[in-house]
Amino acid sequence: MSSGMIFEDTYQEGENTYHKHVDMATCAYRLTRNGEPVSLEEWNAAVNRLYPMSLKGEHGFPLIRVKEWMRRRSLARLVSASNPRIVADIGSEAGHIVRHFLDGVDKVYCVDLDPHMVDRALTGLASSKVVGCVSGAEAIDLPDASVDVLLAASILEHLADPAAAVREFRRVVRDGGRIVMSVPNDRAITRIKRALQGLRIGWIQGKLARGLAMGHIGVFSLESLRSVAREGGTVLRCGYLLPHFLDLFVVVQR
Repeated sequence: MSSGMIFEDTYQEGENTYHKHVDMATCAYRLTRNGEPVSLEEWNAAVNRLYPMSLKGEHGFPLIRVKEWMRRRSLARLVSASNPRIVADIGSEAGHIVRHFLDGVDKVYCVDLDPHMVDRALTGLASSKVVGCVSGAEAIDLPDASVDVLLAASILEHLADPAAAVREFRRVVRDGGRIVMSVPNDRAITRIKRALQGLRIGWIQGKLARGLAMGHIGVFSLESLRSVAREGGTVLRCGYLLPHFLDLFVVVQR
């Protein structure tokens, strides 16, 4: 549920009950399992088990699959807009977005904190252009100024300190290069979910979380996304991914 600047939700995994309290006014969050505090690392491990990003791309309801396909294609176009030769995809999971721009680049670093996801990207993309890198968004195992474009899609909302991550993105991108970031429009998405449940057609969501997505500990507006993006450089564009308005994006020049 949500109330003003407070988002509070419960998620079930067998006998385990996960509870999340997010206060957007103070950027504070509280994560518990069966009433006991858990670390963000432990929490995200549960997220990967319960709500992987693949749920959307493989969803049983066609409109959700189409929306996810449009998100991936839109972000791939933003990456390709400056004709980069070397790209880093932070939080790449299985390389869903990379697949859409791989032919036009020389090298892609698929970066993810989960080694299993890096392996999936390398196996699924099956290209000599793809290099796996196991590391988190706040400490990327790549040299300074080593990429032309860095993509961070649906990452910032999972982080305790998004601004620190954006500063790390800036380090990795060469002068004049670009950072492309996106976050879900969670205020709109949670309203849609409540409407579906009120109309008693919440079954459309399938296995997706009924409230705020489990892994999200930050909720962004265009203003707050633009603000954190300035840590990476000059904001060139900031807006909604069209035509669905359910994701926000920003493009920054280093």
